[in-house]
Amino acid sequence: MREWSETFQKGVLVACAAVLVIMSALAAIGIRPQGAEMVGLTAAVLTLGGLYLLCYRSTREEIALLHNSLEGVKKREGIGLKVVESLARAIDARDQRGRGKAERVRDMAIAIAEEMGISEEEKEELRIAALLSDIGKLAVPDYILHKPDPLTEDELRKVRTHPIVGASLLAGLDSCAGVAPVVRGHHEWFDGSGYPDCLAGEQIPLGARILAVADVYSALLSIRPHRQALSTQSAVEIIMNGAGTQFDPKVIEAYLKVISQEKAQGFIFDAEDISASLVPEAVSENQLAAFADIAQAQRELVALFEIVQTTATSLNLQEVLELLMSKISKILNFTTGVIFFFERPGDNLRAAVTAGFLAAKLQNRFLRWGEGISGEIAMTGRQSLVNADAGQDLGLLTDMPKSAWAALTNALAVPLLDNQRNVCGTITIYRTAEAPFNNNDLRLLSTVADQASIAIDKARAFEKTAKTALTDPHTGLPNARHCLMQLEQEIARSARGSGPLSLLLVDIDEFKAVNDNFGHQEGDRILKDIAGILCSSVREYDTVARYGGDEFIVLLPGTANKPALETILRIKQAVSEYQPNLGEEKSRRIKVSIGVATYPGDADEMSSLIAMADKAMYADKDLSRKHDQLLMEIVDSRKEGSGRKQLPPAASDV
Repeated sequence: MREWSETFQKGVLVACAAVLVIMSALAAIGIRPQGAEMVGLTAAVLTLGGLYLLCYRSTREEIALLHNSLEGVKKREGIGLKVVESLARAIDARDQRGRGKAERVRDMAIAIAEEMGISEEEKEELRIAALLSDIGKLAVPDYILHKPDPLTEDELRKVRTHPIVGASLLAGLDSCAGVAPVVRGHHEWFDGSGYPDCLAGEQIPLGARILAVADVYSALLSIRPHRQALSTQSAVEIIMNGAGTQFDPKVIEAYLKVISQEKAQGFIFDAEDISASLVPEAVSENQLAAFADIAQAQRELVALFEIVQTTATSLNLQEVLELLMSKISKILNFTTGVIFFFERPGDNLRAAVTAGFLAAKLQNRFLRWGEGISGEIAMTGRQSLVNADAGQDLGLLTDMPKSAWAALTNALAVPLLDNQRNVCGTITIYRTAEAPFNNNDLRLLSTVADQASIAIDKARAFEKTAKTALTDPHTGLPNARHCLMQLEQEIARSARGSGPLSLLLVDIDEFKAVNDNFGHQEGDRILKDIAGILCSSVREYDTVARYGGDEFIVLLPGTANKPALETILRIKQAVSEYQPNLGEEKSRRIKVSIGVATYPGDADEMSSLIAMADKAMYADKDLSRKHDQLLMEIVDSRKEGSGRKQLPPAASDV
């Protein structure tokens, strides 16, 4: 249109100029109009040409201004749309539901809208609403958005405010006046049971009804904190089941046509393909880096919150350390991770929790105090250098050939502190040469270690209390309560087919006399010594416990009666060689009586098994007493015979 107008105006000017040229030519050859006619015609032509010239120039300037204005509007609209898309991607990165979530919702919503034939203006509003539908979640705390457990009523109420917040943010923008109602209503249900306004049917804006289907479809295909992603088929079935209740049946009809068309064209993909399939187009590397930083910040925040929240609920030290390693793996990439732990300064460091490459090989391995990177940090409490030599740890920690772990070259370690800021271990992670650590990694690892200190301190205090409640203070062995708990477990295991279980009941003979004659302090020393003899006489996985007073119980899982009797002989032999060194009676020896009972042969439940062992122990004690009495009689008879005249031996004695 503008080109035609300019051409027409140029044509008029050319015609005026041609008239003037013709009149001049006629005048030159002597043909002149008469007097006034000539003057009038000339004046008219000049006036007309001048007017057209002025009109042409002014119109051209107006057209140029209008063109520039339209270009500016288009540019501003383009910038506005890019801002909306960038904001949507930033929200997307914060929500951690996979790159491209906002774009997936937008594309599905527009496809449904086109199938339903809505206007271009409505489609544009729907496009923006789809991209900004979750903007209100900026007002919802991250710990609620990413909570893996069911939400409380208060938390649900907080989540359900996000459509109101989002609509309020958009309502203040003139360009988004039609977008705000769509954002506010996209969680309304067609039957009126949705939120926030309990609208029903046609009361819900059409754009909101379309967006509801697109949003739920994308959510079902995404991994959520409380469930794994669903397949496309499962998602479609769930949405179909919601027709007439959650969703508008007309929208569902259009949605199913879109799904059918995309399936026919091979565009349908399942959840596992989403993260790799939809990288937003026309996004610069700097923008992608910015979105990655937002996502990383959210992962850090959520992981740190989960460390504080979850570790605070666990009183098991091993569980706390395992949770700690799990959260570290979410915010820091590493090839191998180890949490070293020790009870007291100077103790060897035990690899209590391992993860990643060589995890099974490193589990429960030991580093000496002060040796390697981790041992030195445990001793000094200082952080390691970024990208320290991993071989300083791994060369001492494992007996594998260097070739098995040589790829791990970079190490990063920080001290693990209890609540009193005393070092109780280290967190050490290792990487290959291709992925060096940086100062940000050191910052994150230190932050995680600091957050864990309270939980570690609580778990250690609980374990100490539990150990005290289940441990005999004199011998350090499990007490009777612990023993009975263990016995119940072993009987259950034996009943499941793990083999027989033998129980030994050990009693120190005449122990009361030791306490009466030499004092309880000496008696406690002998109890501790006998406990050590019992432990050294059985296998590592057998249980030795103090049952009470001068009695001990030994549990021998997987042991029949005959091997148990052999263990009794071994114990008695070791006790007979023990020298208690009691005061002036240096030669005094300690004796024990031992009874055995075997499950299931001798008894079929716990109390009967203990009773049978107790009966056998008293039988052994009685036999030992009779044996000692017989020996005393023999000794006495020999003493009496020594005062008489020696007689020649009888023939039967020769």
